[in-house]
Amino acid sequence: MTAFDERWFNALREIDTSEPEEEWLTNFMRVTAEEKARFFHNDVENPEFTYLQGGNDENVIERYRALYDEVDTHESNKTIRTLYQDIITTQIHRVEMTRASRERDDQGFYDLSTKVYGKPKSAKFSLVAEHVMQLAENPRSTDQEKAAKRLSKIFGKIDTSHITISHDVLPSPVEAGEQQLSAVEVAKIFQSVLDRYEITGWRIMIDPTGYRARFSVLPNRKIINIPSDEHLGGRAYPLTENRALAIAEHEIGVHVRRAFEGGRQRLLLLSSGLDGYLRGEEGLASYVQQQIEGAAEYYGLDRYLAIGVAIGMDGIKRDFRSVYAVVRDYYTLYFPPEASGQRIALLAWELSVRVFRGTSGQSPGLVYTRDQVYFEGNVGIWELLIERPHVFEQLFVGKFDPLADAHVESLKNLEILSDW
Repeated sequence: MTAFDERWFNALREIDTSEPEEEWLTNFMRVTAEEKARFFHNDVENPEFTYLQGGNDENVIERYRALYDEVDTHESNKTIRTLYQDIITTQIHRVEMTRASRERDDQGFYDLSTKVYGKPKSAKFSLVAEHVMQLAENPRSTDQEKAAKRLSKIFGKIDTSHITISHDVLPSPVEAGEQQLSAVEVAKIFQSVLDRYEITGWRIMIDPTGYRARFSVLPNRKIINIPSDEHLGGRAYPLTENRALAIAEHEIGVHVRRAFEGGRQRLLLLSSGLDGYLRGEEGLASYVQQQIEGAAEYYGLDRYLAIGVAIGMDGIKRDFRSVYAVVRDYYTLYFPPEASGQRIALLAWELSVRVFRGTSGQSPGLVYTRDQVYFEGNVGIWELLIERPHVFEQLFVGKFDPLADAHVESLKNLEILSDW
């Protein structure tokens, strides 16, 4: 089978040798232990983020631009031409983002982030506000009462009258026991899911650095990362067998499977992702995960909340410390009253770092908006599959966003999708 886009796919891969900005930020951004301690001791208002230097940005951007022009000149299929020019433009923005980050250009970084990933929308933020206000109605401790009062001042003024979907459609959380699995035990579960989908050529790696706090997939290297035992033990809930299986279906059953199946299509770009595929990808992955472990809220709601209050969806732009305070109050209200205050503080810290990474950490309202796609994607996939349950199996043909009409139309034009 000859691919439509073999020439352009190979040319794109030759340029795209650098790490994506998500991986770059993980590897090259640091908040020292001393800076973290200073923040928690109130010796500084906001922590300083530092970045390692490196990269030949201008050369990479020139190569992308040359490929853009070559596609424009030599690709006769309008659909293929548009798909590649869109992804090339976004790749240029990503390179520019890492440059802005190194140059401590917070405004430039934020502007590029919104071009690539968008930013929270009022309708979706209303769903967040409704959920927070529902939690605030039933505080179960003195600390929760205080948190509820502070959160109500922020979210009580958000209009929630036009919400089109509720949290009621989510399956109830599954009682999963309390036996914590080790990273090695988790890796065995992950391998069983790889085997079940008959996916070859991928390898599972347990993080040797102790720095990774989350599971991740690197399609370009065909690696599935599992955090160390230290980070697994620090999760809000024990990583039981059921939760590990749910995560495996998220990471492998969706992220890896879509990359693998995309490589078998006549459009090879589906193996790495159409431009803007992440919203649908993460939405589907979290949807699948929720079928196994259930859910008390839409996936990524806390991230959407943090980004939303940071950029001022309620009318007030916030810096790192202010976002941290709101997130800490939210976690205080969300988790059981017996949850450790120290763990809640750590979780609020980690999420605030995720929101402000890429910036200096000092500028109110200027953040990394990538993580808003998780919540929007999860809500969107639920809405899609309630309306069109018959399209579920077609969602695995590769990495595209089924919530994007342009993606669906392009794949229909190429006869990759049917009966939509």
